[in-house]
Parts: sequence; structure tokens; C-alpha cells
Amino acid sequence: MKLTENEYDGIRAELLKHCGVTLGTNKQYLVTSRLEPILTKHAMSSYTELLERLKLPSSRLLQEELVHAMTTKETSFNRDAHPFAELTRSILPYLVESQWRSRRGAGYLAPRLRIWSAAASTGQEAYSVGMSVMDYLDDAKNKSRNQSSASEIPGPENFSILGTDVSSPALDIAKLGSYRSFDIERGLNDAQKQKYFIANGDIWQVTPQLKRMVEFRVLNLVRPLGDLGSFEMILCRNVLIYFEESTRREILRQMVERLTIGGLLMLGATESLPVRMPELQQVWAGQTVYYRKHSAKPN
Repeated sequence: MKLTENEYDGIRAELLKHCGVTLGTNKQYLVTSRLEPILTKHAMSSYTELLERLKLPSSRLLQEELVHAMTTKETSFNRDAHPFAELTRSILPYLVESQWRSRRGAGYLAPRLRIWSAAASTGQEAYSVGMSVMDYLDDAKNKSRNQSSASEIPGPENFSILGTDVSSPALDIAKLGSYRSFDIERGLNDAQKQKYFIANGDIWQVTPQLKRMVEFRVLNLVRPLGDLGSFEMILCRNVLIYFEESTRREILRQMVERLTIGGLLMLGATESLPVRMPELQQVWAGQTVYYRKHSAKPN
């Protein structure tokens, strides 16, 4: 179906209004490939009709369909590989030592480490974080077996992973934790498949233990984040590039506010801070770059 220049500008404006995503000037092919199924489903004859319906008071569900179609990003388990390897190797040991053990020493009865996957899509990133956590715990327990330090190792119940996304349909898939073989083959090794998934034909179900560690919630990053609580680590990977500069700054400001002192922020491999944030210190760990919050924001 033909998309006129005015219709394209209208779609761009609706997308910016509802989820803050900035669509470039040459992405007509993306709009037609992703929105044509919506037009067919609702028997619309043009993109102008879609725009008219999006402005109706009763259009909330249609708006959600638009956002889901245009914001569902490429995702896979252990995407880019090295950040998740680094989680197990150095990041989680640091968080346990600097955050969890210090709180136990201060008298907290059941301290928890909270990790936020801020663009969870269909759940692969959040579950990948959970797998890294469980791999780290298994390694730590094996190293400390029969040693007095064994009691100083947290359990799965001491970790809480929150996955958020603007798309309700994407999160419905994440909450089910069921994936097809095509998804499983992308990024997972054989050991992870056997340890963290239960196969039933072409469907692979996340194990109950891994699923209990992860919670999913709809959240629009361009709106006030509300009372999410604080986090020891936030992953905001491969999402800021879709927002305008001012929006990126505001999203990061709110995220950094929710990081504990000593907490970590990880962006995508091609992303960097859009503005200097003196409360953050850049850290290199192998091929992985992240930022550590070393102080509150200066007055």
C-alpha cells in the first residue's frame, strides 16, 4: 500500500508522541513493512485512515499495536556475548563484594541485588542476565565448597531482575518464557540449553528457577519512571539511539538517580553517554565498557 510523504510524517509524529522514538527521514520501507499487517487486520484502506483512527479517544489498543510494531527490536540471548561473560567473570563478583556483603555486614537480614533490563523486548536479555547470575553462583559455590566462606555466597533468592519494555505484546512473550528452536539457537551454548530450558518439541521453556528470578513490567522510558526503587545494575543497551538527544539525557538522568552508590550502568556497544555525568566513572573490563556511580549528583 502506498505511503505518501504526509502520511509518513504523520506516522513519525504519532510514534514520537506515544513512545519518544525518533524515526529518520528515509525509513518509509520500515513503516510499510511493519504497519501494513495492521491495516489489513483492521480493514483500513490507507495510512491516512490509520492516522485518523489513532486520534480517536478509543484508540488506546491501536496505539499499542503501532508502538509494538515499530519498536520491537532485534534481540537474542547473550547478545554480543562478552557483556554476559563479563557479568559472570568480574561484574557480579564485584557487586556481591561491594554491595551484598557490605549490607550483610551492616546487619541487613536478607539483602538483595536488583538488576534492571530497561529494554527487555521479548525477554532474552533479562533471562540472559539470570543465566549469568546462576552461572556465577554455581562457580562461587564450587570454589568455596567445604570452606568457611561458603556461607558468604548469596543464593538465587538474593537477586531480582526486572525487565521492562514499552510493548505489552513483547512482554507477554517474555512472561511466558517459551521460545522456539530458532530463538534458542541464537546465542545459547549446549550447556545453557540443557541447564536453563526444558524442551518440548520445537518449544523451549525457561526453567522455573530461572523464571522466578525475573519479573517483567510495561514501562515507557520517555515518561516519568515512577517508584521503581533502586538498582545495583542497569542495562540500557541498544535503545538510546532511537531517541532524540534531549530525551536520551533525561532517560539517563532518571536511571542514574536510581543507581545505588557503586552501582553500574551498561549501554550498548555503539552507545556512549550523550552528556558528561561527573557522578559516573567509565570502567573497561576486557571488551566490555560500563559506568560505575561513585557519588551522588553534585549540587
